[in-house]
Amino acid sequence: MIIRRAKLDELGELREFYNTHWGWQHPLINVKRFIDFYFIDGECLNFIIARETDDSEIVSACGYVLSNSTDNPDAWTTLWLTKKDAGTNIGLQIVNHMATEIGLRLLSTNNAKQNTLVLYKFLGYETGKMDHYYRLSDKESYNVAIVNHREILPYETTQYSLKLFKNPQELLNTFDPSVSLSNKPYKDLKYIVKRFYNFPFYNYLVYGIIDEQQRCRSIIVLRKVDVNYTSALRIVDLIGKYDDFARIGSCIQELLHSQECEYIDFYCYGIAPEILEKAGFSKREERDGNVIPNYLEPYAPINKELYLSCNKIDGFVLFKADGDQDRLNIELI
Repeated sequence: MIIRRAKLDELGELREFYNTHWGWQHPLINVKRFIDFYFIDGECLNFIIARETDDSEIVSACGYVLSNSTDNPDAWTTLWLTKKDAGTNIGLQIVNHMATEIGLRLLSTNNAKQNTLVLYKFLGYETGKMDHYYRLSDKESYNVAIVNHREILPYETTQYSLKLFKNPQELLNTFDPSVSLSNKPYKDLKYIVKRFYNFPFYNYLVYGIIDEQQRCRSIIVLRKVDVNYTSALRIVDLIGKYDDFARIGSCIQELLHSQECEYIDFYCYGIAPEILEKAGFSKREERDGNVIPNYLEPYAPINKELYLSCNKIDGFVLFKADGDQDRLNIELI
C-alpha cells in the first residue's frame, strides 16, 4: 500500500473519488474557492491518499487543515473517507501517517461523525463533545431561539474592554499570537489572517480583549448572522489567555445591545465552565428544553451536538471555526 501526500495534478481524480464514494457532492472538494482556501499548497494538496500501486485508483483519503506554520504544526482532519471494499485498516493507516510522517504535534477533528469515533478510539485518540453556551438578550419573545427556560445570568463587572481590529495591521499592532504558543492548538498570525480576514464567504469581527493594564493578550472572533427578521451573534474562536473571557461579560452584553441581536452563542471544548459562567453565559442542557440552533443558513430550529477527537487531549481546546467548520453550507445538484 502506497500512502503519501496528494499532488496538485491529482485534484481531479481526488474529486472523482469523493463524488463516487462519499454519497453526495461535498462542497469542500467541489467548490473552487473552498479548495483554494483549505487545500492547495504550492504543487501539493493538503490530503493524504492511499493506493495499492502507483497506477491504481485512490482507495482512501483524508484532508487536513493546519493551524500554524511551525516545524511541528497542529492540524484538524477533514473529509476522511475509505472505499467500502478497501478495508477499515487502510483508513486508520492514513490518519496514523498524517499524525506521524508530517510531524504534527497535535491532530484533532471538529464535528466528527459519530460512527467514526470508535475508529479514533482504536487509534488511541480521546473523543468527546463540545459544550454549547449562550446568553440571551432581555426580550419578551424570540424568533430564532426557542426558549422554554429563560435564564439571563449576572456577570462580573471589570475594567476590561473590547477593541475591534478592522484589518491585520491593527491586529498586529496590538496582539502578539506568540503569547499563546503553548495553546493546543497554536494559531499563528498567518492562520488568523487567512482564516478571519481572507475567508471567501463570511465577514468576521475580530476583537482584542484589553485588560486593566491596556494589554491585549487574547482575541475573540465573532460573526453576526441575520435570520428570521432579527440577528444572532456567534463566537467562533478564542485565542490567547482563556481566563480573560471571564472578565468581558459587560462587553458581551454591550455587543448584544449595539448589534441588536437576539442572543450570542459559543461552542467550545476545554474551557472551564466557571469562565463562561462568570461572563454571564448559560450552558445549553437537554433538560431545559431550549433550542439554540446551530443551523442558521438555512435556519433549522434544532439543537446540534458537535463531536470531536484528539490525539493529545491534555490542554486541548476546540471552537466552532476550527478545522473546516463555520462555513457556508452549499448544496450541489
